[in-house]
Parts: sequence; structure tokens; C-alpha cells
Amino acid sequence: MPSASRDDAVLLWCDLKAARASNRLLSIERFRLVDGQPQIVDTLIVPEKPEVPVSTARTDKFFLDLQGGSGYLLRNRELLTTDREWLRIDGFLGSLPLVDLSFLLRLFFPTIIAAELRDYEAAFRIAAGTPPPAALARLVEIIATRARELPTAVARPLRTVFRGLPQQYQAWWEHVGKPAAPVEYEIDPAAQISLDRFENLTSGASLTANDLLLLFADDNRLRQAIDGYEPRKGQAKYVEAVLKTLEQRTALLLEAATGTGKSIGYLLPTIAACHEHDARAVIVTRTKSLQEQLFRSDLRKIRSLIPDGFRISLLKGLANYLCLLKYKIFISDLAELMGRIPAELMAALIVWEHFTESGDLTETEIFDQPDSEQLLAKITLDEGACLGKDCQFYNDCYAFRARKNAARSSAVITNYALLFSDLVGSGDILGRFAYAIFDEAHRLENEAINAFAESLPLLVFARSLERLTDEKSMVILRQAVGDDDGDLLGFTNLVNRLHARLILTAEAMRRELKPRATGGQDRVRIKSEDPLHDLLCDLWLTEHFQFQQVRDIAIKFQQGASAVNAEDHAEALTLLRRTTNAVLKYIAFLERVPKSGTANDVMWATVLDSGDVWVTIAPLKVGELMAQRLYARYDAVVMTSATLDSEDNFEWIARRLGLTEELGHQPYRVKIRSPFPLHEQLRLVLARYLPPPTAPEYTPRLVNLIMRFRSAAKLPTLVLCTSYRMVDEIARPLLAEPARAGDVLVQTPETLPQTLLNRFKQLRNAILIGTESFWEGIDLPDELLRLLFITRLPFAVPDDPLELARQELAEQHGENPFMTISLPQAVLKYRQGLGRMIRSATDWGAVIITDSRMARKSYGQILVAASPVDVHVADNEGLLVTETAAWLRQKRDTEISA
Repeated sequence: MPSASRDDAVLLWCDLKAARASNRLLSIERFRLVDGQPQIVDTLIVPEKPEVPVSTARTDKFFLDLQGGSGYLLRNRELLTTDREWLRIDGFLGSLPLVDLSFLLRLFFPTIIAAELRDYEAAFRIAAGTPPPAALARLVEIIATRARELPTAVARPLRTVFRGLPQQYQAWWEHVGKPAAPVEYEIDPAAQISLDRFENLTSGASLTANDLLLLFADDNRLRQAIDGYEPRKGQAKYVEAVLKTLEQRTALLLEAATGTGKSIGYLLPTIAACHEHDARAVIVTRTKSLQEQLFRSDLRKIRSLIPDGFRISLLKGLANYLCLLKYKIFISDLAELMGRIPAELMAALIVWEHFTESGDLTETEIFDQPDSEQLLAKITLDEGACLGKDCQFYNDCYAFRARKNAARSSAVITNYALLFSDLVGSGDILGRFAYAIFDEAHRLENEAINAFAESLPLLVFARSLERLTDEKSMVILRQAVGDDDGDLLGFTNLVNRLHARLILTAEAMRRELKPRATGGQDRVRIKSEDPLHDLLCDLWLTEHFQFQQVRDIAIKFQQGASAVNAEDHAEALTLLRRTTNAVLKYIAFLERVPKSGTANDVMWATVLDSGDVWVTIAPLKVGELMAQRLYARYDAVVMTSATLDSEDNFEWIARRLGLTEELGHQPYRVKIRSPFPLHEQLRLVLARYLPPPTAPEYTPRLVNLIMRFRSAAKLPTLVLCTSYRMVDEIARPLLAEPARAGDVLVQTPETLPQTLLNRFKQLRNAILIGTESFWEGIDLPDELLRLLFITRLPFAVPDDPLELARQELAEQHGENPFMTISLPQAVLKYRQGLGRMIRSATDWGAVIITDSRMARKSYGQILVAASPVDVHVADNEGLLVTETAAWLRQKRDTEISA
């Protein structure tokens, strides 16, 4: 690779230029570097939807002139499209032997937040107004300097990995390895992500409750204080409600529609209360991505208001951090791993590990790729296998340092998984807090059920026992246990006996479960006098002495594990620690079985495709557990979500979450409606003419309706289903007619929802057919989603074990289970589904409800009343399609002419 100053080195800059998404232009500019100075050579501009097709000869000549050249390419990451000419250009770009600057920038500056050239200009403080070619040439110099500055301990393994990259990168690496004068550069701290601590970016003087109330009474002051702030109707009310709750040390159920500005609405009052009262707060989200959004984006917007040095930390479970012990093993096995793991991922890991302070693998997006799973398995911590204080790297461990940072922070941002893991475990991870903010609180009950539930996979248990007696495990067990008193004498025979009994029990349970798993329901409830219950009880009662012997050995191993040479047996030791933890958990489960299946819990069994039988025990009254064990930890609790009320009140959710007077909690209840003019932005239509979803002709008619909409207005479309079977029934005929349907994306149990979502955004006019994970928590604003089908009202599966147990409990209390259990839950999920459509003040779109029961059943009026706008009832398909498509086109034309 020639140096940046050599004549004829190419700079290729590929960008998108458009006033709006409807008229994007692809611009590719070619420059020549002569003595380090860029000179314009040629420009190719291709409209996404040209009225007059671009000459293919012009495109061919542009790329033909690039063949055999060498240099650098910088691409806007949004170039993917379905347009034929753009796809052809994308193929040309991918085959050019140019060094991708985007890759090198992400590699050598892994924590910089940037997607386009202007982002990198700001990050490196390149003067505003610098012409793009000069900025690109500057980036080339900065990257080369960064690579040369790497210490030998990093450069040596990186050199090995670069041999696995395309030839142009190998040539580039050899070139930058030659002596050259470094260039000076500066990185803006605000452009970098550190998931370690936040206080270094804070700059406010002080923040009190009174300061906030005065601030939110003046939009001009808010614009000055918050970067890019737009006045949000209802946000001041939101802030006031949170402040009042924290000041009065009580509880709050706070529903705020999309667009209210919830994140800033609870962050600022929480920080103010902690600062003013020298208290601590925990902020809990449902997903790690929401955690990171708060840390990466929302906190940065308000950093001028946060008191200087106010400490905020991000905390996740151990599996999210780099394990230094595993990393050392990874580096020692580098040559062996070449070819098995993508070289670009290995290079990214080596560079990132040198610069990271947090060790949080989500700090850089390089690992957020489907093919990174094999690498992550080799370098991440494991809850069950971590050596803890016995590890030689404990003092430098990223995960435990994160816990120490959190313990010293006034505010900690975490997720439900870690919160409940701490709650059901030792309780020493998160520590003591005065305040708790639970975002997306409508999911709190399900998260609690998952946390308090326990499962036993019979065949996994059998394999875990088998691993205890393999050759490597026995060597380690003898070192840890000692075996002076014959503890391990006959241990292999003992394990073999239990292994055989577990397999026989699994086979017997499969035979019993097969005729009972009907109607597509794979979870079969187990009551105390059930034959399935008898099989599990018999396993424990006849073998309990043998299981206790295994438990004793597992405990002795864990107590004596520090005596094992960790360096010689690192992988085997971590695996054995994980295995013994699992075995202890499974034995405790079996011991509990004879007392389960009562009125206080529900038990069920599932047969997996692998043939394994999973048995689960879950608490039935999780609200009571949370009232006793969770809320009691805090002085004040805020539950917030875009959907909390079910039938225009909070009674149902309050009971489910255990926030009732009987359990010692009487929360404030506040509802903040949408700040958007939804009656102008959203058209909601109910297809009353269709048969019910249970009718055999329903799916063909639904598919026909979707096809007619594709012909009338081909717009980004989301189809929400309530089961994978329904997804498949709708998808098959659509996939069979690609000319009419266009791109169709289908969710399967194996599909990562985020992968589908990313592809949907790129394709721009596709149909996405999905189930559970697409009803909530996805954000598709403006042109990313224009049409939504709700194919079935989201009632829970009627014969689900948990649902059946809840209904029985309701009947025992003299209640109507449908009205007190099923319907409120369906209303809440229906409102969540509708919430996918309007995500901003400029958004617009239509929702088609094709479940005619909403018009024909008495309970339908409750769902109609829960709708955010009037529901148009359609009795004729032709009119439904014509009128809705005309409304959509009118909205699109108005947007284009604006």
C-alpha cells in the first residue's frame, strides 16, 4: 500500500445527500492524493429512484478507472438499499482493493461514537468547514499515527491477525510499521463512550428540586441547558410527579405516552434528589440496550445540568465483561484460532482491550455481529464459572471493578436481569439505595416470574453429572477435595447410577407428555397428584441419599478450589465450577419437588426439540414476593412506562405488581397522554367484515388484504401475530409471490429480532411478520414504518399453565377470570402494539385490525375505548383499502411538499 503522500493514491468518499428520505442521492467522489494534498478527479451521483435511469456505462467507466488503484474508501453506513443500480454499485464498492477507512477507524478508535465523516471531524476536532478530501487525508494520518503508537504487546499479536485480512490491509500494516513522523491529534471526550463512569463529563454547579421546577417552567432555559431540546408537552408534569414521589418517599405508577421524554423526565429528578439529600438511586431498564441509551445518549444531553463530579455508573451481569484470564488464554492460542474466528474481530478485540477502561463488550459495536458469538464465548465471564477472588486477575477484573465503581456511585443504571439475580442471590451486588426507578414497568411482573422461577432440564442434568467424572474433572476434584477420607471412592459408579435414572425419568416423562401436549401448547401443567409429579417425586425419594453425596462433593470442591493451580487448569477449572454450580441448583430443585404444585406455585413441563424435558416451578403470587422482598429495599419507588393502565385505571397493574394497600403500598397514580396530535397522524381501521381468526378462511383473506395494500401503497409494513404458527401461515403465501409482495422478513424462533429489525430498516419498503418481541420495545419512527396489521387480539394462550393457575385463583376469590385476568392483560398488550406506530411529532401511519371479534364481542368495546384515536369500522374490503391507501398517499404527498 503506497503512503498517503504518494502520487495517485485514491480517496473515495461515498455519501448520501438528500433533503429527505424520499429523494436520496448516492454521491461517490474520487480524489487523488498528490504529496499529501487531495485533488478532485471524478464524481458519480445516482438518485435512489431516478425518473431517467442512470447510464450503466457511466457507472461502469467510473469503477473501471478505479481498478488496480490503491488507497482509501469511506462509506456512509446507510448505503444499503433495494434499488437495482445502488445494489450494483454496492457490489463494485465491496470488490475494490481499497482500505476501508470506516473499518480502520472503528478498529483503532473503538469507543468513538461516529457514523459519518462529519462525526469523525467533530471527534478529532478537525476544523469546521474543512473540505471532505482534506478531512479524509487527515483521518488517514491520524489512523497511521495511532497504529504506530501501539505498544509491542499489542502490535505483536495484531501483526499476526492482520495476516488473515485481505491483502490491502496486510500491505497497509507493513507500511505503517515503517518509521514516520507522528501527527498530533486530539479526541473530544464527549465523542467517546466509556461505560465505566460518567462523572468526567458533568459540569453543572448544583441541582435541587426547586432548580428543576423553575427550569421546566421556562422552555428557553431548557433549550439553553439541554443540547437539542424540543419542548415536550407533559414533561414538566412528569418531572413534578417523580420529584414529589422521591421527596415524600412513597411509590408512583406513572404512565407517559411516547414523546413525553420519559428518560430525561426521571433522570433529572433522580439526580437532583440524590444530590440534594446525599442519597443513592438505582435506575432499572428491561434491556441492556436501553441501559446504554441512557448512558450513551440521554445523560450526555443533560450533562451541563448534572453537578460536577456527580458519579453515575453502568452495571451489568458478569457475562457482559471481558474476562482477563480467558483473554490471556485467547492470546496464547492466537495462531490456532486464525481461520476459525474472523480476523477483523480478533484484531478489534486486541486493540479494544488495550484502550478500554470498562471491559464492557458493548462499549464498541464491533462485537455486535452474528459471527462474533464464537469469539465472545472464548473471552467473556461466566456467572457459574467465575473464579472470583481466587482468580489471579481479580484485582484488575473489569466486572468486579464495575461493581466497586457502582458501590461508590450516587446513581447506578442496571437491568432487570441483574436486579433480580441480586435479589434471589446473595444480595451483595447492587448494595443499598434510597430510590428506585423502574422503566418499562409493564414488564416487571414477567421479569420477576422469570427470576423467581426455577427450572430443571433432566438431560442437561444428566450430562452435567457425567462431566463431573471425566478425566480432567477428576484430576481437579482430587486436588480440591483431597480424597484422604475416601470421598471420591466409588464416585464414578455413583454418578453413573444417577445419570441412568435421570435418562429413564426423562423417557418416562416424554411418554406421558406426548398425548397431553395438544393444540400447539408445549407447556403441560403438573399438579401435585399428577403422574408426572409422581415420577419426579419417585426420582428424589429413591435416590435422595445418592444426590446428597454428590452435593457434598460439589460443595467440597468449591470450598477447596483455591488449592487448584488455576494457570495449569484454567479452562477445565472454570468449566468444573460452572458444572458444580448447575448440579447444586438441580439437586435443590429436585428436593423441592415433593412440596410443589400447590396453591402458592405452578409447575409445568416442556419437551424440547432436542428431546430434553424441562420442568419449571414458578411462584403464582409474584406481586406479594416483590412487595416483601423488592420494594422493601427502597424508600421511594417509581414505576413508569408508556402503558400501565388497562381499562383507564391502574387497578389491574397495581395488583399484579403488589402495589396495593393490603401489601403496605398505596402509590400515586399519574397518566400523561400523548403530546402528539394523534387524530391527525394515525388512522385506525377495524375490518369487521372478516371472519374470526379461528375460521379456516381467515388467513387466506388476511393475506389477500395485505397483498391489496402492497399494490395500492407499497410502504414499510409490520404484521403483528400472536404465535409462530400464525407467522408461518401468513408468510408462506406472501413469500410465494415476491413480485407482488416485495421483500418479506419472517421471524422464527431462531431469528435475532435486532437482526430482522436492522434489515427491515435497510430495505425501507419491506413487510416484517413477527410475534411476541415485536409487540413492544421496538422503535421505528417516521418513514421506517407506515402500515401496521394487528392480526389477532393479544389474549394469552388459554391453556398456558401460568394462565390456568391464575384463573383458578381468581375463581376461588369469586371473580370472573376473563374480566379480571385475561382482558386487562390483552388491553395492555394491544396498547403496546399500537404504540409501535407513532413515535415522533412528524410521524404518520395506519393500523389495520383484522380480528373482527373486536367489533362483534361485548368485550370489544373495552378495547375500542382503550384506543388512542377513533376506530373506523370497515364492512367492505374495497373501501377499506381505497380509503386507507388514499389517506396514506395524501400524508406522503403533504410530507414531500412541505
